[in-house]
Amino acid sequence: MLTITSETKNGIVIMHMKGELDIDTTHDFKTAVNAKLALKPTALALNMAGINYLDSSGIGALVKLNKDTHSAGIELILFDLEEGIRNMFKLSRLETIFTLMSSSMFFEKYFISK
Repeated sequence: MLTITSETKNGIVIMHMKGELDIDTTHDFKTAVNAKLALKPTALALNMAGINYLDSSGIGALVKLNKDTHSAGIELILFDLEEGIRNMFKLSRLETIFTLMSSSMFFEKYFISK
């Protein structure tokens, strides 16, 4: 199960995700993300703190999202990844294609310094 809530601040859509991003939930994830991308935000930030499981389907959805946001000129940020998921990104070298941050780094960069 995956629960997604969102908010918009300063043109940045922040999606708070909780649960599993896997083969059973990627369709719902893609639908929710595409609705937010239609708003043409300057950035899309995924709060991953509540994601406790990520499988290859979830990774595939994130990689496609990265490609889609890049072509649309929208910055994609993933923040607050659980340690095991962050390690998976590191081991698979996905950290080289994604912008990964802690929540404090994200809020400081995009909201406090503005």
